[in-house]
Amino acid sequence: MFSIATVICDGCGQGTTTEHIARRLERLEQTTRYRPIHIQAVFLSAQSPSNDAAFLYAAQGRFEGESLALLDALQIEKEGRESDAVLAEFQRKGYFLTHLLECAPENGAALDLNESLRRRLPSVMKRLRTSLKPKKVFVISREMGSICDELKSAQVETELILDGTMPFDLADAQSVHRLRSRL
Repeated sequence: MFSIATVICDGCGQGTTTEHIARRLERLEQTTRYRPIHIQAVFLSAQSPSNDAAFLYAAQGRFEGESLALLDALQIEKEGRESDAVLAEFQRKGYFLTHLLECAPENGAALDLNESLRRRLPSVMKRLRTSLKPKKVFVISREMGSICDELKSAQVETELILDGTMPFDLADAQSVHRLRSRL
């Protein structure tokens, strides 16, 4: 008897479908377009958002959610500018946003976020060391709070920056101020 192997997505570690892989490849293409050659700062978040306007590299005309909060925190002007111009500025500054779970949550999929983050951490840390090689890594997602101890003990070979002992909270003005002071 033959068995059908489950395809595992390398971006989120979940079993997946061809549609999932196609969506992942589309987002990889969008992200790669604005990846700086020399990365000054990686902003590390928990999971890629479902909504394209909240996914920084896919926003068309307006930014929402995480992408809006990050651009505001970095004081990158968006009003009256094309999204390409905003993203080009983000790139010129040497900034790069990535997620531990690079795929958006699937509709109705039950996911233990904390466990999924823990499973993906080693491969993302390896990517930071070998491919991205940033000068600094800023942890920016509250959902990452559950793995801060693992992050601190991981060998990133770069400066890992937290807001004290927790991730930066882009919804908190004081946390954003502390993030800006570390750029």
